[in-house]
Amino acid sequence: MDVGELVLGAQAAWFRLLAERGAAHVEVDGGLAVASGLPSNTENGAVVVPGVLDRPGDLDLLLGFLRSRAVPASLLLERAVDAQHVHALTGRGLRPENAGHEMRRALTRADAAGHPPPAGVDVREVTDDVQLRDGLRVYDGDGWFEEPGELDGHHELATRVGYGPCGPVRHWVAHRESQPVGAASSFLVGDTVVLVRCCVLAAHRRLGVATSLTQARLAAAAAQGARQAVLSPSPEGARLHEALGFALVASRPDRWFYL
Repeated sequence: MDVGELVLGAQAAWFRLLAERGAAHVEVDGGLAVASGLPSNTENGAVVVPGVLDRPGDLDLLLGFLRSRAVPASLLLERAVDAQHVHALTGRGLRPENAGHEMRRALTRADAAGHPPPAGVDVREVTDDVQLRDGLRVYDGDGWFEEPGELDGHHELATRVGYGPCGPVRHWVAHRESQPVGAASSFLVGDTVVLVRCCVLAAHRRLGVATSLTQARLAAAAAQGARQAVLSPSPEGARLHEALGFALVASRPDRWFYL
């Protein structure tokens, strides 16, 4: 399976996990729409099987559920469809993501062995609530959370979904001089680890913190049996991961839509 299908499948698996762990959702013919309540189109969305596009009522049920929550959301198609079906979505105001990129590489023995962080940097996996909030404060300090109460919302969701060495969702925090300066997460789907997000506070960049967070995630995933890693990078993230051997490819067209 190519990288585009891996990323789409991982996001669909994330939406299904949110529903399984208690997020509000509605199911239609093997697909679903789910809403975490967070203002992010990766935390709210729908997984649509192609047959639903031939039943306008079912499609509108999923879209109506998401729009009633008044949050950003994505719609994922499980398989490629023809132009008529794409028009059924764009005609309802959805916008296809056809300019994105994904990255992938196989995991190696070097990944499994791990890499020590630079001097003065301490990278640890989140295993308790104190560490979880430390990581969330990094994102907040870098401006990732723009809405009131968003940090608490992410905390509640992470706690509900679960985290730690035995689960599919894992988080890491990097410290310098005892202060949290970096944070990252991963999501294991089958033999693929998704590098979900990574943030380093501006004053602590270009010191190897982000690289250490990525290497820690790869080593942990390899120990869980992962054979490859994927991510949807920012421009800065693309440069970092290219240096770590990841290849950049264009996203699959007309498979991911934004409400």
